[in-house]
Amino acid sequence: MTATTLRPLTGFGTVGGVPWLPDGFTDVFDSTLVRVGEVELLHTVQGGAGQPVLLVGGWPQNWYMWRLVMPRLAEYFRVIAVDPRGVGPSDKPHGGYDTGTVAAELVALMRVLGHERFAMAGHDVGMWIGYALAADHRDVLERLALLDATIPGLAPDIPLFGSEAHNDLLWHFAFNRKRSVDEQLVRGREHIYYGDQFRQKAARPLPDSAVAFYVESLARDPEALRASFDYYRATDDNIAQNHRRKRHPLTLPVLSVAGAHGQGQRLADLLGHRDRAARQRRPARLRPLRSRRAPRRPPRTPPPVPPPLTAPQPAHAHNSASLRHHRPSPIWRLGAPLRAPDRQAPRPTDRTEHRGRSRSGTSPDWTPSPARPTHPPGAAGPGARGCTVEVGHGTGDGGRMRRGRRIRGTGGRAAAGCGRA
Repeated sequence: MTATTLRPLTGFGTVGGVPWLPDGFTDVFDSTLVRVGEVELLHTVQGGAGQPVLLVGGWPQNWYMWRLVMPRLAEYFRVIAVDPRGVGPSDKPHGGYDTGTVAAELVALMRVLGHERFAMAGHDVGMWIGYALAADHRDVLERLALLDATIPGLAPDIPLFGSEAHNDLLWHFAFNRKRSVDEQLVRGREHIYYGDQFRQKAARPLPDSAVAFYVESLARDPEALRASFDYYRATDDNIAQNHRRKRHPLTLPVLSVAGAHGQGQRLADLLGHRDRAARQRRPARLRPLRSRRAPRRPPRTPPPVPPPLTAPQPAHAHNSASLRHHRPSPIWRLGAPLRAPDRQAPRPTDRTEHRGRSRSGTSPDWTPSPARPTHPPGAAGPGARGCTVEVGHGTGDGGRMRRGRRIRGTGGRAAAGCGRA
């Protein structure tokens, strides 16, 4: 870079010519006028060290809107807050205010400053430029932050008849596009028009000194007023360009930020988060949950039943009729020295509610659990709200219910018709 390419700048609108700055701001940042191309001069406020990040403000503001976050960013990044063409002390040519032209100019600016790749944050009109820069120059932008605006050509068309709140938010789009007439109506009344914009658009009132500085920046130079409207007069070109850009979605990391009193959910819908938000709001499908305390086990195959052991036939049974009616005695009654049966002796009958029906406790592969507290029909048991809960005991298979879902940690399921457990 030569001395004619980059030189310090003082005066109104620079670091030394604004109403208020955070403590120590001027120790880190200074204003510089950078020549881009053959004619254009762009005003930048630079400071800090590290990876470069470019800050682009919106209408009707300038670099001064970033003053509160710039010192913190400078602790980690090389910060470049720029006034693009038509804004602040930068040149104000006639024409070239479409986002494609301005984005290419900012890429050239960063190359003049020695930054081939950088991050960027854009607010309002700066968000329009940021999207164009990311879409048209995919090899230079590492990440992008888009703040609280809508993008012509991506957002739905503005309805002619809408609510009063909707009209207060967006009426300036149509007004600013009207050539010549809007400048005649606003010139000399800048404090009325722009003062109303700041009152309507700010969730919290801006400091009077800041509003006065922004208004004075537009009032002291007739070309500044004309250039501020030229960004909106290029809307037709921006819409056509964005129709082409949206065919190729962005692949770099993008952060979107919107205030509850600003674009809010509209920004998420604009950037393609509608389907993701719908999936997050969609209720999850209820699936049966297996108990962690009693995991499901495969069904047990009952052991083979050995043939019954019988004693020798009595000597007096000689005909077939007596054999048919003869019932042999168990071996333990005869005292014969034969092996004991494979199965244990049956337990006393303990009829317990199991698997939705009464079952005897004499099954060799089932041991009844200690009695658990039960609840009358219609009463809410543990872990349920206003519904009857049945719990299967024993082997931990969780019981069997005709319908419903399992109650976590109980080994059972809520009965059909229950609420969330």
